[in-house]
Amino acid sequence: MKTKKVLLPFLAFNLAVAMNSHSYAQTAEDNMSSLNLKDSSKSVSVESKIETPVGQNSQLQTTQDFVSQNSKKLWAQFTATLKNARLNNTFNTPTASIAKGASIGGGYTIESNPSIGGKYSGIDVWNINVSASPEFFGITNNTGIGIGASASRQVTFIQQFDDRIASAARLPYDPITKIPIKSDLFFQMDKNNKPIIKEGDFIAFRAPLTLSAGRGFNFVNLAHASMDASLNWVLAGEFDIQIFKMKDNQVRVKIIAVKDSSRGVSVGFNLMGFNMIGNLVVSRFVDTNILQLNSSSTDSDLFLADYIFNLNQTESRDMYDQLIGHKMKLFDMDALAIQLKTANPFAKDATTQQHLVGDLDRLNTAAEQDQKKSVLERRITRVSTGKNRTHSDTWGTKINLFKVIKGSSQETKSVSRATIYAHDDATTQNKYLIETQVKNFSYEWFWLWGEKDIASQSLMLKTNDNFEPENLLGFQFNRTKEDASMSSKEYADLKSKFESLLPPLVSAVIKWPAWNFGVKDSVQNAYVQQDLLFTENLFKMNLNVTSEKIKKELIQIIKNFGKFRSQPMGVALQNDDRQDPRVVAFQRGDYLNAYNENWEQYVIPIKLAEVFDTSKSPTERYQAYKILTDTVPMFGEINNLLLLKLVPNDLLSDVIVAKLSISATGQDSLEAYYPTKDLYNKSNAFREITYQTNYILNRSYDLRNFMKEDGTTYSTEEIMLQRTAK
Repeated sequence: MKTKKVLLPFLAFNLAVAMNSHSYAQTAEDNMSSLNLKDSSKSVSVESKIETPVGQNSQLQTTQDFVSQNSKKLWAQFTATLKNARLNNTFNTPTASIAKGASIGGGYTIESNPSIGGKYSGIDVWNINVSASPEFFGITNNTGIGIGASASRQVTFIQQFDDRIASAARLPYDPITKIPIKSDLFFQMDKNNKPIIKEGDFIAFRAPLTLSAGRGFNFVNLAHASMDASLNWVLAGEFDIQIFKMKDNQVRVKIIAVKDSSRGVSVGFNLMGFNMIGNLVVSRFVDTNILQLNSSSTDSDLFLADYIFNLNQTESRDMYDQLIGHKMKLFDMDALAIQLKTANPFAKDATTQQHLVGDLDRLNTAAEQDQKKSVLERRITRVSTGKNRTHSDTWGTKINLFKVIKGSSQETKSVSRATIYAHDDATTQNKYLIETQVKNFSYEWFWLWGEKDIASQSLMLKTNDNFEPENLLGFQFNRTKEDASMSSKEYADLKSKFESLLPPLVSAVIKWPAWNFGVKDSVQNAYVQQDLLFTENLFKMNLNVTSEKIKKELIQIIKNFGKFRSQPMGVALQNDDRQDPRVVAFQRGDYLNAYNENWEQYVIPIKLAEVFDTSKSPTERYQAYKILTDTVPMFGEINNLLLLKLVPNDLLSDVIVAKLSISATGQDSLEAYYPTKDLYNKSNAFREITYQTNYILNRSYDLRNFMKEDGTTYSTEEIMLQRTAK
């Protein structure tokens, strides 16, 4: 739901009320009648007694109809939107000093959000945090640099409910007695004889340890506003456990350890300097940090182990108790010591794994022994094990006006060196290099409307043990759109754009569902994910892709693409006083001259031809791709379309794998594939490493890693067919 679609009906409604207050009264009476709170026949008789001047009756009736129709439409929109809004509230305990330079605090957050398959998630987040400054260690800090350390424990519970009321009116999930440290809890019933932990329940334990240093600067200091900048350095370690209850007494457990070293700078415009009363009034309506620009560079190391425990097996329950009971206790000194050692940001990668892998040896042995058995006969199923070392650079903008309009735009470039352990032998390792670009845009209007749009593209290579490229494995393009209220026009535009990127042979197979947008012309909580993968066959086949052929197709795309967003390459390096003529051409939509033959039309054909050239080494082809992505902004907009133009139709099924996932509240969900689901599932390495990198970058919980679009949970068989983190 776009902002103007929210504002314009309200403005029209208020204008109509101002023009004719009697019409408003009539509308209110009609609404009361529709709720059976007033007799409609009486309202007609009362209205008939009101004398209206001759010639004004039709005008009055027109106004009444206008207000009545828009009032009912607005009410329908508001009630539907409120029903599907993301509701949350946070309660923080007062921070208490426990020693000089040290303090402790905690909090509880309750949420009720629309979820997958038309369900609603009830979310409870409990956390406790201990922080310390140099004074805690008897060190006086007069440097002007803020230095601190903190250790936290956070427990998150996510439950699925069939309706909004049940998800919002539930009792808070008890973090003391309902943490499944022992497998027995999965078999216990509540007072209503229902499982305490149901299928679809998600429990996450997070234990971060953070060291930080920062310095702030003030540029502008007005009476009630300031412009500030800050430099910061953060060294953090984190130990996470995620538990998900599947069907048939299967429980999926992910063990994750992450370390980050991040350097960043931010510039913000802030409101400040109000007196107590003024600040109280302002803070209720205005976020004091209303505009912020951020840039950061981060080096991260991740270790992830993903298992499914078959709790029907006694030995599996014993292994679960030994692993989780040993690491997830909140008030056990031995468990706390392991958590701190695992999260220690100064620990080397081998040291971290020492605290994890030793406990996983028994699980790996059982998984390898049982892999040929049927699912219900296995004790343990190992889904994946891997390491990921990622360098990422991120920059973006955040805006927060009046606590009503919130928006952010962010772009991230990352390079990941990933190691995936073989499923049948934990000692066998496959190594990959993956380059990723992610653009993330989101906005929120009140807490009722908003959307999130994420577009990413990646190149993956198989490497040797030193992460030197051996061969190219593929390009992946992914777009995910979440919209709290999607109109029929937005849906049609999204579908049209997706289909315009695909050859007719592909789009004919991937059919979009016919959603019912109803009288209010919107669908709530829409989720659309488009995934397009060019497989390694693209780089193995000799397609005779010359620079001349690429240039010919590129010119046609530039002519017919529509509106571009990317500035011409190299314009930031211009030092002339006059404006670059290519920028002028770009501004007036003359894209052939904006992306002319001396720049984009020259660089893209030459370097892309090198990527396709089988006579060149993998390293040379990789470097050619990096030049395109690092120096030619426009290439990021059209690369998937350009690649599709270069592949003959008779080879599409050998080169392309595509998937469309789509769902919304009360609508048909769909997962469509090209050419087949089996071929899509075989592209497992791409999605596994993408999952790892996404977790490094945002640390978010996505239930779609555990559940299908229709709200049902993946079975062990389905997970192993995918053989990915999803």
